[in-house]
Amino acid sequence: MAKDKKVTCGTCLVIFADNDTYLKHQCEITGYKPTSSKHFGRKFLMQSKAALKRGNSLTKTREEQLDIEIANSKEEETDSKIALARIENKKKK
Repeated sequence: MAKDKKVTCGTCLVIFADNDTYLKHQCEITGYKPTSSKHFGRKFLMQSKAALKRGNSLTKTREEQLDIEIANSKEEETDSKIALARIENKKKK
């Protein structure tokens, strides 16, 4: 990605001057940075866990971490926040 190309967070629609700035921001919708797997919600975490399991790459430690992240994401209703943001974003377009 070119250094001078602007980047938009697909969830909160904030526009950043560059990719580095985007990756460091804390999304106002999810409460997480885009570099955190929690930023993508519970469904993403569950899909990641299933993919790692299919590829025989899921260690016991990583499975425990994902299970905690999945439980926390459910409590924080991250998927609902993301879904609502996408609906609002479509209205803005």
